Amino acid sequence: MGRPGSAGAAFAVWAAAGLKAVAAVLPMLAVGGILAPAPPVPRRQRLLRVLAWIEAAILTSYGLVLTVAGLLVQSGVIARSAHADDRALIWHAYLWDPWFLLWGLLVTTALLRPRPSRSQRAGRVTGSAPG
Repeated sequence: MGRPGSAGAAFAVWAAAGLKAVAAVLPMLAVGGILAPAPPVPRRQRLLRVLAWIEAAILTSYGLVLTVAGLLVQSGVIARSAHADDRALIWHAYLWDPWFLLWGLLVTTALLRPRPSRSQRAGRVTGSAPG
């Protein structure tokens, strides 16, 4: 099922791409960015924020654990297996896994920013200048 070119492998790749696309849009919806110019529905907004916090926790912990582990392997503290692909280990330690850590930290930062007041949101929606 997981052989290259199989239907299972193709499904897994497309599922991962779809999940990453949703994860890219979710924080923008949760913080009321350009994708959500209308006044938020409180219940839906709360759900979006909870999902975005879960996303932030997963991305940050995933990126942190794998980056630290990769760097420990690169420094020799953790021994690599005899069949390890050195190029893949380097790629993950210095590029791929830190990107997930950065992504999680950026989502966390966006969620921690103060939310605009109702009057500021109303001014943004109607196009009037905030007062």
